[in-house]
Amino acid sequence: MISSQGEEVEHDDLYGDLTRSKPQNCQNRIILRPPTKQAFNHNSEELMSKLQAKLDETKKENEILKRNIGTLYRTAKLELERKDARIMALQEHKEYGKSSRRKII
Repeated sequence: MISSQGEEVEHDDLYGDLTRSKPQNCQNRIILRPPTKQAFNHNSEELMSKLQAKLDETKKENEILKRNIGTLYRTAKLELERKDARIMALQEHKEYGKSSRRKII
């Protein structure tokens, strides 16, 4: 590039390494076209099939988890009832022991 004073000035050209020629042959161009309705429907059906399979799998997992949570709840409830009964029995035994000692003394 030549400055206004007639001196040659270096110019930082970011695109200097690229050729500035235009394509001469139209056969080298790629023409993009929107997908056809048939291709779109095929892709949609494939996607729907995959989503349905995933939904079915998720429903099965959900049912298993519900069943497991129910089982855990019932087990915990029975365990609490068993512990309560054991505590009551120990308290009765402790009170019985105190009352029998009073009689002895």
